Amino acid sequence: MPFADRSSPAISTILCESCGYTLDGLPIAGNCPECGTPIELSTTKSPRHRPAFEVKPSWRTFFRTTGQVIAHPTGFFKTLALEPRSNSFGFRVRTIILLGWVTFFAATLHYNWAIAYWGFSPTSTGAVISIVIGIVGSQLVMGVALLITRPVAWLTTLESRFWGYRLPRLRVQKALDYQSSNTLPAALLILLVVATHWTLLRFGVVDYSFGTTYLYLLSGVVVVSVSYVFLTYTRAMRAIMYANASPQTPP
Repeated sequence: MPFADRSSPAISTILCESCGYTLDGLPIAGNCPECGTPIELSTTKSPRHRPAFEVKPSWRTFFRTTGQVIAHPTGFFKTLALEPRSNSFGFRVRTIILLGWVTFFAATLHYNWAIAYWGFSPTSTGAVISIVIGIVGSQLVMGVALLITRPVAWLTTLESRFWGYRLPRLRVQKALDYQSSNTLPAALLILLVVATHWTLLRFGVVDYSFGTTYLYLLSGVVVVSVSYVFLTYTRAMRAIMYANASPQTPP
C-alpha cells in the first residue's frame, strides 16, 4: 500500500488494547469482536495508571519505578498512562545523572588500564587526565542520552504512520523517558567488565597480555548492551501501539 494511502487511527478512536480493533460505538459490557477481550479493559476499567514516580517524584519512587521498568518492561508499558502531562522528563533526567556516574567510573578505569597497557608509567598528571577523560566521557554520554529522545520519537512516529499504526510523538516521547532506565543495567554490565578486569590486574590474577581478550570481551558486552536497549525499546512501542487515554467510554 502506498504511503499516501495509509492512515493511523485518530487519537480519539477507541482501540482494543489487545489486538487494535476499533471499538467505537460498541457496548462497554461486550467483548472485542476480533479477539474476545472485554471492551471495558480498554475503556472504563483500563489498567493504565500513572507510575509511582509521577504520583510523587523522589529518588525512592524513581528506583521503585526503575525496578518495574527493568523487571517487567512489557507489563509496565501496557499499564502506563500516556497522557502528555507528567513528570516523565524528570525521570529521564535522573536516569541520565546515574548513567553519567557509571560512565565516569568505567571511562576512568579503562583509561588507567590503557595507558599502562601501552607502556606508560602512572603519574599524577596521568591521574588528572584519567579523571578528565572520565568527565568528558560521562558528559558525552549524558548529552547523547538527553538529546536522542526527540529524534527517536519523531522517527518512530513517522514509521508508525507508514504502517498505519497509532504512535503519536508525545506518547512515544513519554514512553522513551521511562524506557531510558533500561540503559542503566546495560551501562552497569559494561562497568562490571571494566572494573573486574582492572581488579584482576591489581591483584595479579591476570597480566597485561590478557588485554586483547579483554578488549574482545568488552566489545561483545557493548554489542549485547546495545541490543538489550533496542529490544526494550521495541517492547515499549508494541505495548503502547493500541493504547487509549484511560479511563474512557466509547462514543
